[in-house]
Amino acid sequence: MDSIVERIGRIPIRLTMQAFSRPSNGTALSRHFDRIRSTFRKHTPSIVIGDHIGSGGFADVFKASSNYDGVTDFAIKILRSDLLTIRKGPNGDPFEEEMRVKEMKKRFTNESYVQWDLSKSLSDTVSRSVVKVFDFGEFDHKNNFRFILMEQMGATLRSLLGDKKYMIDSPDMLLFKAKLMLTIAEMISNVHTEGIFHRDIKPENILFPRSFVPPHQGDVDGWRPARSRKIDVKLADFGTVRWVKSYTSKYDGVIIGSQFYMSPEQIYNPENLDQRTDIYSFGVVCFELLFGSHPKSINKNTTNVLLKLAREKPIVKTPPRGFEELGEIIVKCMGGIRERYQSMEHVVTDLRTFYERVGG
Repeated sequence: MDSIVERIGRIPIRLTMQAFSRPSNGTALSRHFDRIRSTFRKHTPSIVIGDHIGSGGFADVFKASSNYDGVTDFAIKILRSDLLTIRKGPNGDPFEEEMRVKEMKKRFTNESYVQWDLSKSLSDTVSRSVVKVFDFGEFDHKNNFRFILMEQMGATLRSLLGDKKYMIDSPDMLLFKAKLMLTIAEMISNVHTEGIFHRDIKPENILFPRSFVPPHQGDVDGWRPARSRKIDVKLADFGTVRWVKSYTSKYDGVIIGSQFYMSPEQIYNPENLDQRTDIYSFGVVCFELLFGSHPKSINKNTTNVLLKLAREKPIVKTPPRGFEELGEIIVKCMGGIRERYQSMEHVVTDLRTFYERVGG
């Protein structure tokens, strides 16, 4: 078996994305976006693309308007064209480049289909757990734009984590966080029941609807009667998803996902993963939500990040009084693969039991 250093030394596809060059000239990138806008106006129904929301390793995301079943506001995700360019050079392998491009197309197609299929599920609990997809495919033979047209969501969990006013330890705010953790766990568990695990659970992929307003310290009603309150939250970005029973790929043996939320086995043994990797990542998200920091001593200046993430034990912190049990649940989510929760359903059970006790 290869050593962890050898495994980490391999170039993971998800990280390779970042090495591709976008047009450094703002004017050139603006022209590219204008070409996207003019192209999708010809789509049926016409899709009017608005502000650029952001770009990631795989895609550019924009606000959009169209008309699907009476819905008019959307977000559209478009696979980055530069990823589909065959790179040439003295060290390049034309065959590997061709296979890489095919893999990019396949992964984006898989993401489109899986998210669409889940959002159209006959099970309301499943369909409400993912960002709804209205349309997807490849449009315009000249530019070959691959896209996913989705419901337009509001803030991500990352934006909430970045706001200091939500990092206070008042009883009402802690109760809100416990309810949010339970809701996220239920969402992930619903996806797991469909035989799918995500492999990239992180705050950026957990989204609130546009109508959602988190509680502020000093709210009149607070969150004490929160058992009757509902938090809507949905999961997005299924680009690294895997079918538990049927999906195989040559590239499943490389490290994919967002490194700060990877389970140790995602680094050590990425070709043999199950739902427990999502449980670990969920634990990291909850640790940040409760304590306002990452469970491992890493920052932007840390070297050998993957090695440290794989080997270092989570930092031990004391939860606020009355929330010790919540801290224990989070720690168990991040335990060794055998000591960890073995299913998301068990996580949901413990979180619900805790929440009903403190939120009653």
